[in-house]
Amino acid sequence: MTERRSAAADPQPGRAGRGAPLDAQTSLRSAALWAPLGVALLVASAASDRVGALQVGLLLAVVAGLWQVVRSRAGHGLSARVPIVLVVPLSVLGAVQMPTLPAVEPPPPAAATTGLWLSHEEVMALPTSGAGWEQVRADATGDWGDADISDQKSDHDVKTLAGALYATRTGDDAMRAQVTRAIEDAVGTEDGGRTLALGRNLVSYVIAADLVGYRTPAFEDWLREVRHDELDGRTLVSTHEDRPNNWGAHAGASRIAAARYLGDTADLEAAADVFRGYVGERNVYDDFDFEGRKWQADPDAPVGINPPGATRDGVDVDGVLPDDQRRCGCNLDESPKEADYVWEALQGLTVQARLLERAGHPAWAWGDRALFRAVRWLEDAELPAEGDDTWVPALVNDAYQTSFDGEKAPQIGKNMGYTTWITEG
Repeated sequence: MTERRSAAADPQPGRAGRGAPLDAQTSLRSAALWAPLGVALLVASAASDRVGALQVGLLLAVVAGLWQVVRSRAGHGLSARVPIVLVVPLSVLGAVQMPTLPAVEPPPPAAATTGLWLSHEEVMALPTSGAGWEQVRADATGDWGDADISDQKSDHDVKTLAGALYATRTGDDAMRAQVTRAIEDAVGTEDGGRTLALGRNLVSYVIAADLVGYRTPAFEDWLREVRHDELDGRTLVSTHEDRPNNWGAHAGASRIAAARYLGDTADLEAAADVFRGYVGERNVYDDFDFEGRKWQADPDAPVGINPPGATRDGVDVDGVLPDDQRRCGCNLDESPKEADYVWEALQGLTVQARLLERAGHPAWAWGDRALFRAVRWLEDAELPAEGDDTWVPALVNDAYQTSFDGEKAPQIGKNMGYTTWITEG
């Protein structure tokens, strides 16, 4: 009688019978096929924006391959076909049914910072010694003159700001009261002036009011209205939106300060768009009224600040402010002899940038770091800040961590000052 042998005891060559140990070479070949393939496909699918059954199947493929290796080395039986049979349909199914996740949203803008210019805590962290502080103290305790917003050369506004900084840092209530009276004295004095004067003089009063906590319905009503009052045929807002030069730059600084103080989010966002257009982002705003275009990198697409790498007739104009640089009285192929109007525009633009930054906007980065490029061009052209522009480099250096030439106690400007002190914190 012929002995009947068990299939388990006599497996076919190259195949593992039921209950028999898995052939190591077969396991390793299967693992070598599926594991790398699974890994590669997993990486590819992870790089896309799709997830689902495909990735589950591929993960099983990797696990199956590695599992076979482990089991074969441990001497346990496991059919190579089992995980593969499960994996292949899942992988194919996943290839057909791959749900798409919603597009990843960009991160929200940074939260607005307390304080238009500085918070109380930031002021209290600043030193009460050194050249910067001594300038604040001297101007705060000195003669401020008379309030007159219509006078575009007035410095009563900036010295009122010095008083607010001093009162906040020292807790001097008498100085705080003096600041309040100065702000109240300024209300209504814009009549008879131009929007250039209003743009230069308003911003420091608003920041001073914020620092000392001055807020009354009458002041808020005036501030709300003065932005739209017509002065010599223009308003503060229209000047900001029409003039891509120092007029518009100063108007923008005062407009932004007022909007932030009043909590006027709609006007703040509108002003931010104008700033972006000024620094070269024409896709955001391009309704300026440009005049001479000699210094424009592209006369058909004029901007407030020329773009990176810009040239005109072979001349480097990257960072040039064309609508103010045209007033230098020089040609492109000549070395400019002065840049007074350019630096004045930067007085307004740098104040806008800091105010916008504290409102949650990355203004210093807009226009491919336009303000950095503007100051760099001026320095390369050997046209450094002078006189009442010398406070500007401190703000730029603080924003970009640069070292443009500045002074320890620079002269106050037409709309701002004391920047070496406020950037010491």
